[in-house]
Amino acid sequence: MIVEWLSKGGIVLYLLIAISFVVVAVMMERFVFFRRVSFKINVFINAFYEHLDIYQLEAAEQLCKENDTPIANIALKGLKACNKNRDELKEVLANAGSHEIPKIEANLGILSTIAYISPLLGLLGTVLGLLKVFQDLYSATLREEMPGIGLLASGIWEALLTTVAGLSVGIISYILHNYFYVKKERFIGTLEEASDELLEIFIEKCDIKN
Repeated sequence: MIVEWLSKGGIVLYLLIAISFVVVAVMMERFVFFRRVSFKINVFINAFYEHLDIYQLEAAEQLCKENDTPIANIALKGLKACNKNRDELKEVLANAGSHEIPKIEANLGILSTIAYISPLLGLLGTVLGLLKVFQDLYSATLREEMPGIGLLASGIWEALLTTVAGLSVGIISYILHNYFYVKKERFIGTLEEASDELLEIFIEKCDIKN
């Protein structure tokens, strides 16, 4: 049945199937990303603090490089600027955080775009399918044949396949986009709190002048 539907749906249906694979790929990438970067941020900060507490700066730097997460990258930039005053260090941490934002928001635009265009592609496929139906009806009329209701019904349901596919892909993409958008906003908030905590750690352990 699925093979038959694919053959009836035409090129637009194949395009929507390809887009659905993109949606799955983005979903998996974002799940892995947020799981990796959100996992035990406090654990990293505590370990980072312990290294600074006994002035193991090289160990602290190595810890940041091994983690390779937004909070670790921010901590690394702060570590390299810990000889600056409070305002300068705060600006360094803020700039480091702004550079991490695109990584956190990555691929959300793809989901948003797919959520918007998928129903339109489905509608396009349906219109093209209906054009074919009416073309077949017109051809049958020229041959002085009486097209049955079966021909019309068959053509319409074939045309509507792409609408169903487009709406399905669009709805799923929209739900995923909103889900990851909420996770992104929450993570950015957590990252800002962690950056403030790092600032206080640097002030305490790096002899920073106010």
